[in-house]
Amino acid sequence: MLLGTLDDLLASDPGTARSADGFALAEQAIRKSWFPDAVKRLALIESALAAYAELLPKMKPPLLGFAKANFDDLRLNWMGWCLPALLADSRVSAWPELPRYLKAMRLRVDRLLADPRKDQARMLVIHQFQSQLPKAEHPDYERLRWLLEELRVQQFAQELGTAEPVSEKRVQRLIEQAHA
Repeated sequence: MLLGTLDDLLASDPGTARSADGFALAEQAIRKSWFPDAVKRLALIESALAAYAELLPKMKPPLLGFAKANFDDLRLNWMGWCLPALLADSRVSAWPELPRYLKAMRLRVDRLLADPRKDQARMLVIHQFQSQLPKAEHPDYERLRWLLEELRVQQFAQELGTAEPVSEKRVQRLIEQAHA
């Protein structure tokens, strides 16, 4: 967590230090921001873990085999972005969104229990886009990956709102541009 915070601070530094004095000022600014920024990141982790604690009991189907693919999708979604984001020291630009993503997952579970077919149809739309994502090494991969998380929010918990405008057409167009 501390190294990730330092990575973020170093990445945000414009690199204008051209002298020893300029470098000392930049170093001093980073030292001053490092601890408060790490505390903010820790608060985000705590918030995400609290949201996950609320979600965890709901992640089990009420009946053996009930909507198995849907519940598997929820677990894979959690394992695919939240755990690495919480455990890694690397920079994760979507950290502030994690509590909202987890809340969207909780709302999805509630709706899934009421109408598994509707959830399945929405899930298949997301899977279609996931299968079209470029490889992780592609420069647009991270942006598209997080855009798909916003599409999940739009599909499963629209009332939470999205961090940016998102639609199936927009996602498809951006994926096509990435492959061009």
